[in-house]
Amino acid sequence: MLAYDNAFSTQVNIFRNQVGVDTALSSFLSFRGNLGAAYLVTDRGVSTSAIGGVNSNTPIGSTVLDWIGDAVLTYKFMKTATLSVVASQSVGPSIVGSLIKRDTISASLNYLINSRENLTFSASGNRQIAGTTSDYASVSATYGYNPIRDVSLQFTYRYQHRFASTGTTIFDPLTGTPTVSGTGPADSHSLMFVATHNFLVLPHGN
Repeated sequence: MLAYDNAFSTQVNIFRNQVGVDTALSSFLSFRGNLGAAYLVTDRGVSTSAIGGVNSNTPIGSTVLDWIGDAVLTYKFMKTATLSVVASQSVGPSIVGSLIKRDTISASLNYLINSRENLTFSASGNRQIAGTTSDYASVSATYGYNPIRDVSLQFTYRYQHRFASTGTTIFDPLTGTPTVSGTGPADSHSLMFVATHNFLVLPHGN
């Protein structure tokens, strides 16, 4: 349950129900998928819908039903190379409580260079709906290296493009916070370095 500290003390309950399948279609191809529904019940809401809608000066109760799901197709076409394709639709709160619907599709190719090195190339597109509709596209490349046992290093470059948003409701009526950082197109470039050291801590006496 989501409880909002707004003028109407709005409460939103999200109920999810899914069924899934996980199968190996062959020794090289596997599929995993889940499909179901998300049912959102709003009590003392400030709009006619938990996602978007028309603002109201009096508290309104409403319900929204939408489908949710995810699917992963994995194809190992070489001993050292694996292709994965992922598609999903979800409904849920952001970090500040704004309800957002997301549609995502992505593909990644992982290649093992040798026992210590690997390369991963990824591309994705997603749509975010929360008052405004925003589309994003991104590509990335990651180089991984394991210099010694239990230590791994990753270097990643990522490019992301945001297309111009559509819609006029920039501020979420429930939280009063903006749901997008801007409505015009934008580009970003990022570099990331990650170092990981795995170790095991045993209780005294073992």
